[in-house]
Amino acid sequence: SSSSSSSSSSFQPVTEAEFMSVSKLIRGKCTLSDVNQVYKVISKHFVAASKKKRTHRTDEMRPLTIKDLTGMGVKVSGQTGEAKLKVLRALGIITLSSQGVVLVA
Repeated sequence: SSSSSSSSSSFQPVTEAEFMSVSKLIRGKCTLSDVNQVYKVISKHFVAASKKKRTHRTDEMRPLTIKDLTGMGVKVSGQTGEAKLKVLRALGIITLSSQGVVLVA
């Protein structure tokens, strides 16, 4: 990615061009606004956690689970929900593992 402002805490939404660059198979039925809503929640969580981490060492940087995200008001279950996360992964914004979601710094 060409963005050199990775340490910047300002949220940069996914653009239409980036969204459309992801295969239709991955995107499924999710929309750009769906993807950005999920991205914003994930971004906000990890930015807040990284600020807290400087003061005390805890597990705040642990991956966010689907349950965590649902609790934050984001629907990421089901086919369309999973598609939102897959688009963010395809764009290199997050990593997805069995533990959950991590924002790529």
